[in-house]
Amino acid sequence: RMFSSKAVRNCLPCTAGCVRCDREGPGKCDVASCLKGNGLTLRKTCLPCAGGLQCASCDETGPSSSEEELTCKRCPSTFGLVRGGRGCRPCKVEGCQSCST
Repeated sequence: RMFSSKAVRNCLPCTAGCVRCDREGPGKCDVASCLKGNGLTLRKTCLPCAGGLQCASCDETGPSSSEEELTCKRCPSTFGLVRGGRGCRPCKVEGCQSCST
């Protein structure tokens, strides 16, 4: 996706892994606009979530220990969060909607 600059009259790219940067501007990403499996950093750029597509939410809320991926904070239904937010694993009990691994 591109950011339209009225002053320059051309489109500039958003950060990698982002679908919209109309509000934040080029090289950044708007809230809730990172691609699935990515999260928004405090610098308004997108980074992969630990666990990739299995992670439902990893937006940065404080200083991160990694500059390559963000800690997973929430998993989808039928998956549990791996200790330390390193990703998600399927629940071991059939029919379970939420678990910890």
